[in-house]
Amino acid sequence: MMSFSETFHKMQELFYELSSKINSYTCTCGRKMDINADSSHKTRESSVDKQSLFGQRHQDGEEERILQLEGERNALNDHCKKLKHEITEKEQRILRLEKDLLEKDRSEIQMRKSLQKYEEEVSKMKTVVTNREENIRHLEELRKEDKRKIEKLTIDTRSQNVFQELNEELRITKDRCKSLETQIEKCNRKEVVLGFHTTLVPTMSSLIFNGLMKHLEDRLAEENVDLVRRPYTGKVPFNYPLLAVCVNVSRIAADAKEALRGVTEVGNCKDIALLVFHHKDVHALPSQTSDKILTGTEFSHVGLILDFAFLTNRGIYNCELNTLGIERIVTFLLQYKTRK
Repeated sequence: MMSFSETFHKMQELFYELSSKINSYTCTCGRKMDINADSSHKTRESSVDKQSLFGQRHQDGEEERILQLEGERNALNDHCKKLKHEITEKEQRILRLEKDLLEKDRSEIQMRKSLQKYEEEVSKMKTVVTNREENIRHLEELRKEDKRKIEKLTIDTRSQNVFQELNEELRITKDRCKSLETQIEKCNRKEVVLGFHTTLVPTMSSLIFNGLMKHLEDRLAEENVDLVRRPYTGKVPFNYPLLAVCVNVSRIAADAKEALRGVTEVGNCKDIALLVFHHKDVHALPSQTSDKILTGTEFSHVGLILDFAFLTNRGIYNCELNTLGIERIVTFLLQYKTRK
């Protein structure tokens, strides 16, 4: 079966052969028939050929034959165009197939690379499996060895009972030691009884007292000391450290006198620690401490005067002033520690 290109070339040869026959055709009168001659030449031939009826009829027959051949040539031209169109489509399809083949070649290369990578992974996994199998064999040998040891130990039932008794005695001894450690720790642990005094409103005093207690309890716990808070209502004698809380809202001397009102007359002033709280952020705190300002006789016998900073929304916040104040209060309170 011929291909499209061979068929096309064959049709072209037939077309050229047919055109050659048409152009070289010679009528019976001895004149060559040329379908491409100009109109003037045809007119002259026509005037000459009209001289005889036989020539006229013969010329009509030749013209019909020429027209028939031209029709065949046109048909062959159309068929050639159709074949060219089909050839063009086939060439485009071949290009598409070549493109698809190229893509498949690329995919095949990628798949080969993936396969090679997969084979490498399989080789690695085989190595891992081999190592693990070796480990399993080693562990199995150890298990068998342990089993032999256990069987050897279980032969002597008496020795096993002795071992259990020793374990029970060891457990009892550990419990007794733990109980003794607890008692020793309890005997060594000490406590400090502490009182608070303030003239602030309950909401403000709770904010300050709760924060201060949290800081003091955490710090005294490091010293193995418990803090015991004792309520103080004022104008009652006391024999334990008392923290008098003052919030600086106007003049510091007036605020401090108000905070100490009713307590300096009924107790030992050396047991009183006056705490001056400043409701300010760290950058706005006073540069001079309160003990440098409160130098009057009414403050000279107070055991300790300290400054602290707090904010309503943050309480006693972390800063150098508060850290130093907590450490000085702890030092002050440790003088009063007693056994529980």
